[in-house]
Amino acid sequence: MLSKHIRAFWLNKLTKITTFAMKYPFRMQTITLEICANGIESMRIGQAFFASRVELCENLEIGGTTPSYGCLQLAAGLKNRPVHVLIKPRGGHYCYSKHEQEQMLQDIELVKSMGFEGIVIGALKPGGNLDIQALETFAKAATGLKLIFHRAIDACNNPLEAIPELINLGFDAVLTSGGFPKACQGVYNIKKMYEKYGTQIEVMAGGGILASNVIDLLRTTNINAIHLSAKQKLPVPVAWPKGTDQTDANMQTHASDPNKIKQLIDQLTSEGYGINESVDKS
Repeated sequence: MLSKHIRAFWLNKLTKITTFAMKYPFRMQTITLEICANGIESMRIGQAFFASRVELCENLEIGGTTPSYGCLQLAAGLKNRPVHVLIKPRGGHYCYSKHEQEQMLQDIELVKSMGFEGIVIGALKPGGNLDIQALETFAKAATGLKLIFHRAIDACNNPLEAIPELINLGFDAVLTSGGFPKACQGVYNIKKMYEKYGTQIEVMAGGGILASNVIDLLRTTNINAIHLSAKQKLPVPVAWPKGTDQTDANMQTHASDPNKIKQLIDQLTSEGYGINESVDKS
């Protein structure tokens, strides 16, 4: 059922792109579309819509954590485009203990051995600056993989001053909301990052991006990479209609919403943007 829906969507999308290109031959611009996938099903949805790449994580409800071994094994066999794996041992702050850093290094080695294209990682010192020593160690372990610095950049003391350090460490991209809860609120900070460092590192906007705000975001910042989970709450089993059990434990789960992704791609297409497919694949 999903594949039939996807085929119809892409036939319609191709028609719109062709019509637009004929009418406005010099306005088509391609962007990188990254889907943040909260597990295997969301990864499959992102791939079905031909996202440029996927960031794979689990437990997005707490900001995302490294996927389980089983999830990684399945993903390695199912992926058909670049997949970057989140390396994050827990929710909460970005200051990691010695043992947590050792765990992260083990996860990097595992991800590398399974043939994934990149990792998404970050680390800060208790005072709010980049943890350069930890990041150097992670970067060395991840040699051969794409390196993306996650939204720890929005939690550090001075994000704009941190970017050159990430460039020196060899990071390929930085994910940011411009220091605000949503990227549409931080557009001017994102624009500053892009104008100053966009030729040296990919500045990717993420945080609350929807069909309703993506065009203003792109036009204001001039960036060419966006990141979204397009998440929705999945139906709760009938045993827990309130979304919690008798102990008040949360029974709610999330996954990417195909309709939100479709709406966003339709909006991009109608305004002359195309999707840069399968970027950075080895």
